[in-house]
Amino acid sequence: MNEIIKSFLFRYRIKKAISYWKNHLDYIKNDLKENQRDEYDMFRWTDLVWQEIRMFCSIGKQVIPADIKWLVGRRGFNNNQELFLVSCTKEMGLGKKLI
Repeated sequence: MNEIIKSFLFRYRIKKAISYWKNHLDYIKNDLKENQRDEYDMFRWTDLVWQEIRMFCSIGKQVIPADIKWLVGRRGFNNNQELFLVSCTKEMGLGKKLI
């Protein structure tokens, strides 16, 4: 794929993810309040999710359920955090194979 197209798609998907994130700030705050173990949990979770979203956008391939399950296990996300990641991935157009 042409580098210009790849760059455009990457930026487009990141903008979609940012928009989704902004529209769900209340959910993020509530989830972090319920699951906070220490003062660094918010940074850890949000940073880890953004690392995965950025990776999905840079690879640009459809994400499959096995990818999500592996990430959730590796990163230690709870069920709500997993659903948020799946929803955001779908919003970016990379979750067509996710349920």
